[in-house]
Amino acid sequence: MNTKDRILQTAYDLFLKNGYKNTTTRSIAEVANVNLGLIPYYFRTKENLCIEVYRIMMQRLLNKIDYNEIEFDNTIEQYYFSYLMLQYHILSQESTKRYYFEFLEEASLLSNPSPNTEYYIFKIQQEFNLSVDPTILNLYFRMFIGGERALMAKKRRGELPVSYFTINALLVRAILTQLGISAQIIDQAIEHVNHKVMSLDHDWSLLS
Repeated sequence: MNTKDRILQTAYDLFLKNGYKNTTTRSIAEVANVNLGLIPYYFRTKENLCIEVYRIMMQRLLNKIDYNEIEFDNTIEQYYFSYLMLQYHILSQESTKRYYFEFLEEASLLSNPSPNTEYYIFKIQQEFNLSVDPTILNLYFRMFIGGERALMAKKRRGELPVSYFTINALLVRAILTQLGISAQIIDQAIEHVNHKVMSLDHDWSLLS
């Protein structure tokens, strides 16, 4: 493992174990057995390192999703399922749950949607023959990120008496509506997936 990857893996381990705020770049350098100056050399700031760790965490959780568990009628159902299962895997481990919410609280860190959301939004546009100006689409993404941050934070603080199922559905419904997908198609896709996942052997109380 090269020096940059060793720093990144160490940061991943420490951020998830101790939290972002409780982990210093000095402690990362010590555990990785590298000079402290190499962290800004490779990543510039602790915030950039945090973003890289977040991307790795999200990709690892996405890799856990088994898309063969249910059948999909369209890409919207697949996207909503992926978003739902990603949330499930985040909440199923205390370390990923803590880091996810801590990351959301740092407004400067979450500036772009996950690659998963970007992938499915573009795929949905192709499937439904939609064409959205890139500048407008970027605005939609920023609204989506803002909504996710606000709703998840309120949910965690106990200020939002709804389930994660409901929050996920609201977020997906919002961005797809902005793309021009009809409410009927969106609601039908969400209803189908919610019904299908109930037959899967997962602890859905995590999303209550």
